[in-house]
Amino acid sequence: VAPMVTFLASEAASDISGEIFRIAGDTAWVFTGWTTVNKISNNGKIFTPQILADRVKSELMKDLPPKSSLAEALKELLDG
Repeated sequence: VAPMVTFLASEAASDISGEIFRIAGDTAWVFTGWTTVNKISNNGKIFTPQILADRVKSELMKDLPPKSSLAEALKELLDG
């Protein structure tokens, strides 16, 4: 992690902002964080906790790409 932090703090990375990185061993990933994938609307009304409980998983998080876990990333590193 330290080499990535050092790079990001350097002049060479001065134009990089708002990116999400993961680094393990000899592999680095960049994520598309903060990119809207889905959205839901409540027709001009404020959301309540119950409305969100009813709709977040079934609508907002529907068809999201699967997330890789740290274990999956480590396996990928070990498998080469």
